Amino acid sequence: MIIITGHLTVDPVRRDRALALSADAVAQARRAEGCLHFAVSADPIDPARINVAERWTDRVLLQRFRGQGTEGDLADLIISADVSENEVNENEVSENEAGPPGYPPVIHSGDHGQISAWARTADAAADLVYENSGNRVTYLARGSETGGTYGLYHWQFGGPPSGPEPHFHRTLTESFYVLSGTVTIFDGRRWRDCGAGDFVHVPAGGVHGFRNNDGPARMLLHFAPGGRREPYFEGLADGLGDLSPSEIDAFMAAHDNIWVPAGDLND
Repeated sequence: MIIITGHLTVDPVRRDRALALSADAVAQARRAEGCLHFAVSADPIDPARINVAERWTDRVLLQRFRGQGTEGDLADLIISADVSENEVNENEVSENEAGPPGYPPVIHSGDHGQISAWARTADAAADLVYENSGNRVTYLARGSETGGTYGLYHWQFGGPPSGPEPHFHRTLTESFYVLSGTVTIFDGRRWRDCGAGDFVHVPAGGVHGFRNNDGPARMLLHFAPGGRREPYFEGLADGLGDLSPSEIDAFMAAHDNIWVPAGDLND
């Protein structure tokens, strides 16, 4: 794995423009093969500094992305760059290296901490909008950004009732935390109206569904481990009407969605 950290120096007057110009590069990087994490942010103390943090699976894919020349006009605004690149051999951490009692195996075996935290601000635009329902989804943390440990999404119901019928996943646990409004969640036994502050956890294999029957609502949707749910959400937003039944079945199977016939549900 390749870890890149450091900062760029720009004219403080032009830092906002530099950050705006970096948005396309950040979006392209996050979609690029091999990118685990890519973020740039304004330093909260130094008005001339832009902090940089990247993680890539390997150098070949990193160089392929760099070869696309995504920086554009941003390069003209950079006065200097102080960025370090380190290659980490993940095999150096033994799978059998235990953590403290009650904790999982060691993930980071270094003697020192790393500058690797990243943030997404509340004013960030939604990553996906469903035109038919007005639902908006913000990818707070993709599985590709968390090393596959989890995925976290802010789901905003636009108003019209929507949501999946009962189903289960073989590879993922799923959790719901309602932020506002009412989300009706099927817990395998009954449909449960959940309001702000209510939490529902569904283990792998647990039958569940969710929908908004009472207008707009917001919730956090958490998957662990962090599977690639984004293509699933985006495929639904594009619509499945042009797909044949066998193609729809293949799409669902590819994203670990197993539907439960109504006759198989408990009363």
